[in-house]
Amino acid sequence: MLAGGQSILLKHGDYEALIVTVGAGICSVKYKDRYISLPHDPDEVPLAHLGKVLIPWPNRIKNASYEFEGNTYSLAVTEARTGSASHGFLAWKEWQIEEVCEDSLILKAYVIPTVGYPFLLESKAYYKVDDDGLSVTLITKNIGKKLAPYGVGQHPYITCDKEVLDNCTLHFPCSQVWDVDEKMCPTELIRASQLNLDFDKERSLNGVKIDHAFKNDKDPLVLTLKSDKMEVSVTTKAPYVQLFTAEKLLRKGLAVEPMSCPANAFNSKVGLTVLKPQESHALTYRISAKIFN
Repeated sequence: MLAGGQSILLKHGDYEALIVTVGAGICSVKYKDRYISLPHDPDEVPLAHLGKVLIPWPNRIKNASYEFEGNTYSLAVTEARTGSASHGFLAWKEWQIEEVCEDSLILKAYVIPTVGYPFLLESKAYYKVDDDGLSVTLITKNIGKKLAPYGVGQHPYITCDKEVLDNCTLHFPCSQVWDVDEKMCPTELIRASQLNLDFDKERSLNGVKIDHAFKNDKDPLVLTLKSDKMEVSVTTKAPYVQLFTAEKLLRKGLAVEPMSCPANAFNSKVGLTVLKPQESHALTYRISAKIFN
């Protein structure tokens, strides 16, 4: 078995997506043979959670601990530099193939009760390629018998065929962003312009570094990364979107992470979903592209 588990290639028209079963990850997405998501070798463990599904929380839980329903829970520290528990449990887990067709795929995994998270969840990732690109729907159901704190996100890195971000522009009409502390956890919701992170008008990413969560007040939000040859868009109604300029990946992609909540929601309660027994939550987004020449 490869490091990414099994690889499934989905095709429709000019789009194709390679999905791996470990982490229900997006290994690559192409449009007219050009990469629109940053690819990785399915036989390697990708850096920076490239393409992985993040359940039952996206990003960080500060100090790897939280309180819920009067109880204090401690988790394993998985990000040493901040002392945080990062990105949940399913990013490195093998997901089961429930259904596969030429242009669509359903993967399934379970969050099993464990120390620090004694809750039982069933998660499914739905992938489909069509004339409008790759659509992704992540649905989680609480199949346990008690309330469960929950958040979800995914970690695709969009790219204009591996063009460095410094040669690209970004249009991203979100006016509010979370400022962060020294542990990269949100502290205050402020105007994006206060951090020079306002992209309501398309502008260059040359020299711009981002690792922040933005609040989405659009229905839907359309983010567009553009080079002189093509553009790649992410469309979503997710209430929060984390952007990361991927310095560790040589700035050849922009992490655009649709999320149900910002980092540290298990403590701040901002955007936190509390799933009742048998209750489900869904998050959706789409990746699409246009070629100029």
